[in-house]
Amino acid sequence: MTKEEKLVQILFKEKRFKMPNSLMRLGYVSIINPELEPTFDNIKISQKGENFLMDMEEVEDTTFNDFIVEFRDLFNPKKNSQMFFDKRGDRSECLNKMKNFLNVYTFTYGEILEATRNYINSLESTKFCREAHYFIEKTEFGNKVSTLREWCLRLKDVDESINSNRV
Repeated sequence: MTKEEKLVQILFKEKRFKMPNSLMRLGYVSIINPELEPTFDNIKISQKGENFLMDMEEVEDTTFNDFIVEFRDLFNPKKNSQMFFDKRGDRSECLNKMKNFLNVYTFTYGEILEATRNYINSLESTKFCREAHYFIEKTEFGNKVSTLREWCLRLKDVDESINSNRV
């Protein structure tokens, strides 16, 4: 992914801008050939855009680390009264597996935390709760299995069902 694509992806994902032309007006990108449409091949990131990307990467790292702490705390008996055993798992494995998970799936931090809470609440005994890093992904019989993905999909199914009933 080019820097231009990453900038546009972040800005549009955050819903900060509605049209590519606004990125040019605000000085994040410049058009290379004004006679052509502003496509990724025809825009160049400006210094303002470069600075924005660097700032976002720092924020994303901080936000991600805070998210991982909150995620793992759901498996910590000192932070979650439902847990009787410490199931936080290996921190570095959680970080790596969650980064991979977020690169593959489009679930938000909020959805992931809610799905994880739902999983923990569904257990009759947290004695049999998966450790956090295995909850994200575990290889079973040569196949990668993600219990987190399953619970996130269940959450989406419930949300869609609720929204379809409102129509």
